Amino acid sequence: MPLRIRYKFKGDPQSYSCAVTYPQYINFRNLSAIDECEITNKDEVLQQSMQNEIEEALYMACKNELTPIKKLSCPEKYV
Repeated sequence: MPLRIRYKFKGDPQSYSCAVTYPQYINFRNLSAIDECEITNKDEVLQQSMQNEIEEALYMACKNELTPIKKLSCPEKYV
């Protein structure tokens, strides 16, 4: 899932935005010309990450490996 980022160049009051991969974001924010750089779709990225983790846990559960799905689950008393 692409990251949406908002950034400012040093000495430029204008904000800009674009879509990048995570490695591109890391490299981009370390550029000397960049003053500020933030991910603007953090919730979407987190949600996608959680979905991938859940899918992997369900796949493992089908193979009778329950440890990953147990880690993602909470006891009924907390629901």
